Amino acid sequence: MDVPLLETPPDPMGRSFFPFTVFDPNSTFTGPGGALLRNPYPNDMIPASQFDPIAKKLQALIPLPNVPFAPINNYAVPGYNNFQHTTIPSIKVDQSLSPTMKVSGYFALTRSESPGANGFSSATLSTTPTDDNTYTTRINFDYTVKPTLLLHLGAGLLYFDHPQFTQHLPNTAYGAVRPHAGCRVQHSKPGGWQPAGIGDLRRHLPLLAESQLPICVGAAVRRSLPDHT
Repeated sequence: MDVPLLETPPDPMGRSFFPFTVFDPNSTFTGPGGALLRNPYPNDMIPASQFDPIAKKLQALIPLPNVPFAPINNYAVPGYNNFQHTTIPSIKVDQSLSPTMKVSGYFALTRSESPGANGFSSATLSTTPTDDNTYTTRINFDYTVKPTLLLHLGAGLLYFDHPQFTQHLPNTAYGAVRPHAGCRVQHSKPGGWQPAGIGDLRRHLPLLAESQLPICVGAAVRRSLPDHT
């Protein structure tokens, strides 16, 4: 069933128009009662001579339709090449300082690159290339105090570099520093591990409160029961 187009209420001159009628701003005149009125463009088409020069340059960047006889969705993006290249080199070092002391270190760099192509020129639709680096650093120290007691100390740093981020704002700009689950000091007792629950280290170190670096420091003491569990 066809739905008729509703016309707008009559203007002071008794004229009614269909919705979305395009009016000529150069045709403004004073109507009855002093109302300012305009005449519509013929066939609702704006003459090319009245196009804004900046708008013409922007419209020239829009690709022309390439799907014939399609009233909508009449542009198909041509084929294009895109890729994502990720490398994860890492190194781990373990060193025994003595029969009871051991130190270890770990470093990994996750690098991800992609041109972010989308089939359009950069002037038409800008792309966002990927050039991310994630640095993971950990160091651990283990000391066997006695055959049934082990001291473990560890520290880690995870740094994520994403050049497409906007201007850095310190955490304090958002109010309280958000806690990071996992950055906790733990201690143990017979029967299981217990989190000490000190929360984010940055709450206790003001110099780190302005940093976006998730720094975690942990310590644990493990004691074996008489049955060696």
